[in-house]
Amino acid sequence: MTRKLLLCALIPLLLFSCRRADDEEVVATVYKYKLLRSDLEGVVPAGTAEADSLAILTAYVNQWVDRMVLVSKAEKNVKEDFSKQLENYHNSLLVYAYEQQIINQNIDTMVSDAEVVNYYEEHRDDFLLLSPIARLVYVKLPFDCSEMNKVKALMSQATLNDDDLLNLQRISARVALEMSFDIETWVPLSTLQDRIPSTVVHDPLFFQRSRYSELADSAGINMVHFVEHKMANEYAPVELEESKIRSIILNRRKVDLVSNMRRDLRRQAEIDKKINIYIEQ
Repeated sequence: MTRKLLLCALIPLLLFSCRRADDEEVVATVYKYKLLRSDLEGVVPAGTAEADSLAILTAYVNQWVDRMVLVSKAEKNVKEDFSKQLENYHNSLLVYAYEQQIINQNIDTMVSDAEVVNYYEEHRDDFLLLSPIARLVYVKLPFDCSEMNKVKALMSQATLNDDDLLNLQRISARVALEMSFDIETWVPLSTLQDRIPSTVVHDPLFFQRSRYSELADSAGINMVHFVEHKMANEYAPVELEESKIRSIILNRRKVDLVSNMRRDLRRQAEIDKKINIYIEQ
């Protein structure tokens, strides 16, 4: 019986013949409550196979039945009046929907680079690092690599210019087991603990002595050239916090927009003499 009812509610590709109530197909009933075919719209994701659709609908209808059985029993035994709570909940949903509508219609979602930098400078103490990070070049070579000395010589330089990086990339493309030349991305040193000596992570003086480290493992030699680094309790680079700052600025705009809208509505209602407060001030 359940399967027959569910077939009634399936996508228009299936034929159905269901009990009708007020021009709507009824899929299930529990006491005075009715589950209509229209209530099932969107329950099954588009493109779902027929067998899976039936399984999803079966679960949904059974959950609805269980809930409404409980609701029916509770109605007979609970005498508490929830009308005020329901009114407050309805009003909250209504206000939220209207505020979102105002935000979507009026918010300026463009945040300039200058705004990001200004916010960063004004709130620098909010962007202290909890752990070290670095921008780096990483190459892993096998122990018997014929280009080992050449790669080491390049990686261990005080700085890497564009030609150095290009040479490293060309060599590494031929012989490296692993490599990374994404020097614009900041990486937490904690994620590199199996590739760099522990002193690099824990010794703040390391970077005063060198920009190069290497560590052997069972597969080969891990070589790291640190383009730039930041230690814990230093300020995070602005580019690392850019996405977070843009979100903060947008959220502030939303708060300000809603606050101004509420103030203006209150002011207009007062001008129109639509507000009466019967409390002695």
